[in-house]
Amino acid sequence: MKTDATDRSRHSSPSPSVERAKPAAPAPTEQEVTLDRRAQRNLSNLTGASNFSSPNLPAVGGVASKQSTGAIDEQRGYDAWNKVEEIKQGLFERTTAVQSVELRVQEAEATLAQHLTHLEGSLTQEQLQAYADDYRRDNPVYAEARATAEELASYLAESVGPLAQAEADIAAFHPYPTMYRPGDVKAQLDQTVRALDLHISGSSTGSAALGDTLTTISLAATAGGAVASGLADLAPGLKTLASRAGTAFGLVGGLADTASALGRIASGDGRTEHYVGAAAGAVAIAKVAGVAVSAPVSVIATAVGLVATGVSAYRDNEERVADMSARLSELGLSADQSEALARSNPAAIKALSEAGYSPEHIQRLAEVMATPSMLSVHPSDAQFFDRVMRDFGRSPEEAVQMLEQLGDELAARSAWALSRVGGLGGKTTEDHLLEVRSGWGIADDLRGVLLEALGG
Repeated sequence: MKTDATDRSRHSSPSPSVERAKPAAPAPTEQEVTLDRRAQRNLSNLTGASNFSSPNLPAVGGVASKQSTGAIDEQRGYDAWNKVEEIKQGLFERTTAVQSVELRVQEAEATLAQHLTHLEGSLTQEQLQAYADDYRRDNPVYAEARATAEELASYLAESVGPLAQAEADIAAFHPYPTMYRPGDVKAQLDQTVRALDLHISGSSTGSAALGDTLTTISLAATAGGAVASGLADLAPGLKTLASRAGTAFGLVGGLADTASALGRIASGDGRTEHYVGAAAGAVAIAKVAGVAVSAPVSVIATAVGLVATGVSAYRDNEERVADMSARLSELGLSADQSEALARSNPAAIKALSEAGYSPEHIQRLAEVMATPSMLSVHPSDAQFFDRVMRDFGRSPEEAVQMLEQLGDELAARSAWALSRVGGLGGKTTEDHLLEVRSGWGIADDLRGVLLEALGG
């Protein structure tokens, strides 16, 4: 059947008064409700706005706090370990610096021992000490050694507290505290204390500042508070070092035996055991020409033995001669005296000293006699000269006066000629002077001068 347009319109368009119903939302499940509640509570916990508390639902912020604290504590343990390593490295570097400069001090002291042995007999004890003081004051290695030791002690003092705290933090917070080896710290502290002892034992002036710093460290190590491993064990030694630091050479004893051995070596009658005994000692204080010198005894013995031999290679060392001459001039000696003594043969000076010539006599001889002279050649020349003077009844003072009266031109020639005559043996008389051949170097004019000077 055919349908009209009106019917089609009525069936195809809904009535304006009738609305289509929307499909209803499905009801939430029980699980979704629970999840939503937890999300709301967690959000409230994060913002701090919730009063809800449940033992089964810890606050999110609390979990984060515990995790964060654990990480911080662990990092504190690692930082403490690094701090210990930093302090150990700092001690090592400064300790090595002290040891290095002390080797140079020992070399300087060995050179000083050479100079003092050379000049013994020609300078008074006061002049010898003044010479040593001037030598040490002019050589920068001594001031460097003092500054380096004071720097090491200051660093150790500054590290006492941080080192103790670092060790405590390692024990409390490091994840593997048993891996820490306190013995390594103690070993470094031992090296540090030995280096400070080496400096104190070799310092000719001492350092009050160093003594004060070591006193501070020793008090901290015995105060009963937190002290780094190994430092408490070293406290008694540090206290002793502190008491010695302000005095010259730390008041080290045992000078007599060392000085005796060196004296035997210098005089040429040292036996093997003297050299072996000297070499066996590490660093000691020895009296050389009455002046305390600090160095390995074997080094000092070698220096003293070299001078005692009077070898030409040593006498003619221009650098040494220039250094000694300059220092002698600073003591008030004339240029002629300074060079003559710097070029002298220590064995010849020793021979005259044993014959009764004082340092003043020898300095006067150095003034009147040009070099080379009786002072710079073989010691037998000095001995033969003294023999002739004694044969003619002349004392050391009278012998020196005679040469001074002869003047610069004749003094050295006369002393040399008389030593030739004295070498003939027997008692020297005027006849010996008259009969000696001109081939001995005594010309007729000089022979007459000598006879007149000796009262002939």
